[in-house]
Amino acid sequence: MEIPSLVIASGMQAMAAAWVNALPVTLVDFAGTLAIAAGVLLLECVLLGWSRSSSQALLRPKGSARNDLWAMLLVGLGLAWPLAQMMLAGLPEWLKEAVVAGGKAASPDLSNPMLLTLLWFLCYDLTMYWIHRWSHAIPALWALHSYHHSADRMTVLTRFRFHPLEEALYTIAFAGLLALLPVPAQHVFMLLGVSIAHTCLKHSRIIHDWGWIGRHILSSPAAHHLHHSSSSTHYGRNYATTFQFWDNLFGTACYADRASTASLSYGVPGTPGDDAVLLTLWRHYVLFVKALLPPIWRPRPSRN
Repeated sequence: MEIPSLVIASGMQAMAAAWVNALPVTLVDFAGTLAIAAGVLLLECVLLGWSRSSSQALLRPKGSARNDLWAMLLVGLGLAWPLAQMMLAGLPEWLKEAVVAGGKAASPDLSNPMLLTLLWFLCYDLTMYWIHRWSHAIPALWALHSYHHSADRMTVLTRFRFHPLEEALYTIAFAGLLALLPVPAQHVFMLLGVSIAHTCLKHSRIIHDWGWIGRHILSSPAAHHLHHSSSSTHYGRNYATTFQFWDNLFGTACYADRASTASLSYGVPGTPGDDAVLLTLWRHYVLFVKALLPPIWRPRPSRN
């Protein structure tokens, strides 16, 4: 038993060292993310007033809003990846290295950085669409993604409410695509900044459909609020992260208007989203493990 213990201790040490070494860059990225989220929160207050804004819920954190805050801290401080590593005994890092190696081997020779960036972002957004869609269809993935949907009150910070294992899946996909299409770093930072602002808006309480643009080009807040609806009428709709045309193309679009978003309720029936964050993350981890076991041990069917 001594050798496995030494291996585990060595692995934990290496993981902690990697987190500490990456911390300065992580904190800079987190500061940028906080600035973007603060800007959306301020816009919300200006357009809706304090009483209807996310800010009033987040400054008195309890229940679902408290989970949003903790989730943002886990992601922002770079703790989601180490937690995922511990939950799956180092498998995420192994998968990431394998995906990156495969991406580098298949990388095309594109000399135009703008074309490369456009192609990368389209591929990235299409990948996010399918991961999101599969996360509603595959029980093991739904066990993780349902943590995001368990928010019974939408706030700007619901955008960051992801289980560490789901966050790890996105990290692996991101790393693989970046290896396949090595986009200049400054282009990646710019696109990610715009994407964070957009997804914060989508989870905000400024529920607008954006007219023609929201129907055909960009996923709107109204469309995404319908996706979060607890009504079965809206299940299986509006998976797009950035570009609405993926939903249009693959037949999963549900067009939102003022009437359809006026009285939405949120959350997942039977899945509390307002418990203590560590308890909630543990519960979804257990559901994930059960979903990988023989059918008799699996949790209830996923929401499609």
